Amino acid sequence: MKRLPETRISLVIRLRDHDAAAWEQFVEIYSGVIFAYCRRCGFQDADANDLVQEVLQSVAGAMPKFEYDPDKGAFRSWLFTICRNKIRSFANRARRAAHGAGGSDMNQRIHAIEDDKTQEEIWNREHELHLFAWAMHQVESEFQQTTWRAFQRVAIDLESPEKVAAELNISKGAVYIAKSRVISRIRDEIEALEG
Repeated sequence: MKRLPETRISLVIRLRDHDAAAWEQFVEIYSGVIFAYCRRCGFQDADANDLVQEVLQSVAGAMPKFEYDPDKGAFRSWLFTICRNKIRSFANRARRAAHGAGGSDMNQRIHAIEDDKTQEEIWNREHELHLFAWAMHQVESEFQQTTWRAFQRVAIDLESPEKVAAELNISKGAVYIAKSRVISRIRDEIEALEG
């Protein structure tokens, strides 16, 4: 999959201006990214959910002061920094609490978080996956069931076009067209969001 573009500046401006629809869209997309990233860092579901809330609260508090400056980095990188810092703080609090009980699991997590380059790669991959899933959900209702199933089975489930064509009783060419049409529409949806 090609590298997805950065978060559209108009969404960032709308967030800064306390636009409720923008916040709803932001939470819909990024809460999943943050949660998945926290899980990849080794946190259990409950802790990952707590971290999502902490990150979203920090973003909400920092947005009025956020100034977009392409020389300083993208919004997604800024959000990654907030998330990484919240994870470190959370892990440090948990480590101090577990220290009395002799727990060393949190120490291992903190050391795993330290490699910023690897962590940013994981963050970007989670962002891409969640944005793609979000865009799929947005466009699914625009397609006939057969078209959607052909796309999903070939592009997502990685089944052979011949098998899908035979089982859906359509031509192999129709399978390729379905896949192409849906992927094109997903790209359009992502570009509309991210600019």
